[in-house]
Amino acid sequence: MLLEPNPIVRIREQVNAQVDIGDKKLLIYRDYRLAEAAYQKALGIATANKDQRSEAMLWGRLANARRLMAKELSRPEHAKIAYANFVKAQELAKEVGAKDVEGRILSDWSLLYSDNGQPNEANRTINTALQLAPQDAQVNVNYAVHQYRNNQFSGMQKYIEKALFLEPSNWQGLWYQFKLQEKFLDYPRAVKTLKEIIRFYPWSTLATKKLAEIEETMKPNASLTPKPGSGTATPLPGN
Repeated sequence: MLLEPNPIVRIREQVNAQVDIGDKKLLIYRDYRLAEAAYQKALGIATANKDQRSEAMLWGRLANARRLMAKELSRPEHAKIAYANFVKAQELAKEVGAKDVEGRILSDWSLLYSDNGQPNEANRTINTALQLAPQDAQVNVNYAVHQYRNNQFSGMQKYIEKALFLEPSNWQGLWYQFKLQEKFLDYPRAVKTLKEIIRFYPWSTLATKKLAEIEETMKPNASLTPKPGSGTATPLPGN
């Protein structure tokens, strides 16, 4: 007997393929145009097939892209669009009872509040996000981002470790892990993390460069003065 594939499974495979492209273009390459194009293509598929769960997820992704554009391009008009898209995304997620999707939406939204200097709203939103989606790797990374911004490094480590347990290749999780290790001059663990980044992302020239710098510093005849970062933070390719 032949089994017909569930149509929603096929639809979500198409949606998720475009979401993966959008996430990579946004979070790794910071190519806002291609990221938004991928998200919009996925949104078109979801809307045409009345897949409201995916619609909610995609409005959240589009909102987060605008958030990053506002923050990194100093374009406040994008923050307004991001806010409106986050509102729409959360309403859709609530309508279909997709708590995990709502959690991811709120975790990205919390960073918009943080970017705009609204700590109370940011804290309330990220805490709600973590309650709704405690097993979402990116939610845990976003929680760690708040702690990093507030210099709460010991708590940050816990959520980075959980995020990387859930998703070992998480780009931002790996880089925040490295930033924390570099900040405290924990070179052996920093080397291990950089090698993990290179394993998952062999084209990362920044990871290769930082690895060479740290390995040079760790040589017995190297200067006692720390070179990589010198105790300062490396600019992060993400968030």
